Amino acid sequence: MNIKSKSDQCKEFTRLMLTGNCTQKEAARQLGIAESTACRWMKDLPVTQYFSVRKRLIAELNQLSKDYTNNADNISRLMADIEKLDGLIRKAKFIPHLQN
Repeated sequence: MNIKSKSDQCKEFTRLMLTGNCTQKEAARQLGIAESTACRWMKDLPVTQYFSVRKRLIAELNQLSKDYTNNADNISRLMADIEKLDGLIRKAKFIPHLQN
């Protein structure tokens, strides 16, 4: 594959990752980019960011649940946040800026 600009490579990397047909390593090889670049671009993908935020929310929820009686309101708020985030993750399957 012969994609010249970094912007085009990044768009193609995003497309490859969202299709789920190859690994980061395979995409890096196909695009002729360093694995470290692929790793950095992967962290910038909206879906990856959503999962990262969700993971932090769940960790905080688990910590708060250890003292449920004093943290019931915070736990409810976090559960609502996680539900909203799950909705965003489901919607992330379609990202309009990737269509040409």
